Amino acid sequence: MSKPASAKQVEFALLVVMLMLASLSAFVMNVNANADEDELRTALQNAYLQIVVAEQRGANVSLVATKLDIALQLIDGAKNESPLERNESLTNAKLIINEASNSISSLISIGESTVLWSRIMLLSSVVLLGITLILVYVFVPKIFWRLWLKMKRNWRISAK
Repeated sequence: MSKPASAKQVEFALLVVMLMLASLSAFVMNVNANADEDELRTALQNAYLQIVVAEQRGANVSLVATKLDIALQLIDGAKNESPLERNESLTNAKLIINEASNSISSLISIGESTVLWSRIMLLSSVVLLGITLILVYVFVPKIFWRLWLKMKRNWRISAK
């Protein structure tokens, strides 16, 4: 059975409308992905600035920096991907950036406590060295002369 001409025209019109909607949705997804990419780059830049602060305060930021490098690679690689893969890559990058940003504050507190304890250890070492030098200065001559006198007390000086 053959379809009437008007039914074929309706099918063709529906097909054209569907193709236009698909193209429009791909365009909207692309525009949305570009906005997401810019937003992610801003978040990534802020996370890198937080890393600089954390490192200045004594934190070990190598793991977080590596994660952010992976996020940057995902964002850069998303340019050449299909819209679905691009959306997935940007979502993964967003998760990595959020995870890294959340861990930076704890790294800062750990770094500050590490710096504090290292300064305390350095100061206590200097104080202990100073006390040891004072004790050596005061007691070594006394100990030396006591031992000298004990070893030499039975010596007799004879005049010939």
